[in-house]
Amino acid sequence: MKHIWIIRAALFVGVAITFTISVQCANLDGLRLPNVDVIGKQVTAKLELFGPETGKVLEPKNITLDVENGVIIGALIVYPKKITFEQCVTSINRVHKQHLRNGYLEHGMGIWRIEERRCTIQLTTTDDEIKVIILGFQPTDRVIGNIGGALEKKGK
Repeated sequence: MKHIWIIRAALFVGVAITFTISVQCANLDGLRLPNVDVIGKQVTAKLELFGPETGKVLEPKNITLDVENGVIIGALIVYPKKITFEQCVTSINRVHKQHLRNGYLEHGMGIWRIEERRCTIQLTTTDDEIKVIILGFQPTDRVIGNIGGALEKKGK
């Protein structure tokens, strides 16, 4: 298995850290899932980006972490399209089945809302890629402030 790691960072209000991984895959059981516990952690902390492997898994080709004020607030994990959408759902459900939101799967999207970890996982696929997005919940006061600001702009 061949691994190539490329790290790049852009410094501005939010920082994006990107890891690019190149691997060879065959006869896969599912996705190598990201560890949702990295959401809300400082980028300077020791991080485990992935949970333990379970069988032959599809490794990501690209990982982008969204960082605000030194804290990870989200992640985009992109995989090559080498397994089906259903296999992706099964893979995520092995860990987070109780958090799956009904009504999305028939539209080609999976949503898992993980209250105790204060994050959401979104799964989508294209012809070429599988995308897993993890977003941390925003503090209530920030959400209310954003809604208030949007309403003020709309009223002008």
